[in-house]
Amino acid sequence: MKKLVFLLACMFTLFATTMKADNERPIPVTDLPQAAQTFLKQHFADVPVMLAKVESGFFESKEYKVMLRNGQELDFYSNGEWKEIDGRHYEVPAAIIPEFITKYINEMWPGAKVLKIEKDKRNKEYEAELNNRFELTFTFDGVLVDVDD
Repeated sequence: MKKLVFLLACMFTLFATTMKADNERPIPVTDLPQAAQTFLKQHFADVPVMLAKVESGFFESKEYKVMLRNGQELDFYSNGEWKEIDGRHYEVPAAIIPEFITKYINEMWPGAKVLKIEKDKRNKEYEAELNNRFELTFTFDGVLVDVDD
């Protein structure tokens, strides 16, 4: 019985991995949701898009990934709202970062830069990675809940 359960678990994992890989495909930038297109024009107009992809998940949910020519990656929810911005070695545009995060960083580490920010709608949190290797987690209400270094 244990072997059967183990075998089924392995098959499910393999199936889920295969399904995820098969559901990602390149798209033209014009196929991104309008909110994502506007966001790109507002904050990244000077950096050309190298690749845009759509990933279809279970229950027809979609997420979008955009890779810019300078290496930055942006992820968007199905409605075009930004989910994650990975600047790699570039600073995330200040206009994107919530004011309470910027204020906290300026008080604790003047001159530190946000290189990556993620918006987790399910947990209602922001996670920001700084160039000084600190990772900060805030609630949407601006409460600091975690600091990792």
